Amino acid sequence: MRIAELSPHFRDSLTRLLNEQLTAVLATRSEDELYSCLVSFAFTEDLKGIVFSTKRQRRKFRDIMRSRSVALLIDNRRNTPDDITMAKFATVIGDAIDTEGTERDRLASILATRHPHLANFIAEDDTAIILVQVRKVYLVSDFESVQLIEV
Repeated sequence: MRIAELSPHFRDSLTRLLNEQLTAVLATRSEDELYSCLVSFAFTEDLKGIVFSTKRQRRKFRDIMRSRSVALLIDNRRNTPDDITMAKFATVIGDAIDTEGTERDRLASILATRHPHLANFIAEDDTAIILVQVRKVYLVSDFESVQLIEV
């Protein structure tokens, strides 16, 4: 299913999950291993982009420069036994790019608005503003209900 074809129920469910969660698990790949870390994120209004920041010296940035393909796991688990049946998960698959110029400024503003405590970090010259151009989203709820959303 394409993002534009989403039923109001699934669009609301995805938007609610993205709005409620401030961090995501980012998965990247280097030449010989996978790596994951937490990132504070924001998303574009059309749901086609996820934005986060990182220092250019960090491993995640180097991995993205080697392989643009990334995954983000966004979930609302609470670390309880009910998580397996009650939690909602979105796995976002996309291509990450280091933004520049006016696009960087626009996305940095979106990110800083959502995470005002990171505004100084986001504004630093050696901070990269990364845009994940979403290719697909797997939205999982009720343990086995999986909805594939393609962009």
